[in-house]
Amino acid sequence: MHEFAHSVEPESLSAEKVFIDKFGRVFDYLRISIIENCNFRCLYCMPEKGIQFKKKSHLLQTNEIIRIIKIVSDFGIRKIRLTGGEPLLHPNLEKIIEGASKVSQITSIHLTTNGFFLGEKGRVSYG
Repeated sequence: MHEFAHSVEPESLSAEKVFIDKFGRVFDYLRISIIENCNFRCLYCMPEKGIQFKKKSHLLQTNEIIRIIKIVSDFGIRKIRLTGGEPLLHPNLEKIIEGASKVSQITSIHLTTNGFFLGEKGRVSYG
């Protein structure tokens, strides 16, 4: 099992706001599922029995996603991972990434994708 956050004693923390789980691990990352839709039917996000999609009015809007990123950055979140479904299908993915990149405390933005639409998104750099 991999441990993605280090353990600390809550008493040893400074006055800085942080996310700590019940095991004393401090988290500096947040995974945000920005879309339910996917262009594939992998068991990873689409079980054999299917899923009940939410009404669009119940999904986070682009400005709400960016606002959440700003808020959690004040609590020690430094890394954002955008997931889905397939995040490349989100009509405002670029706006979300741009908004997240403008939050000074955010040091890295990651994307979990099947990669199918990367060519359509224009210039892509790897590294």
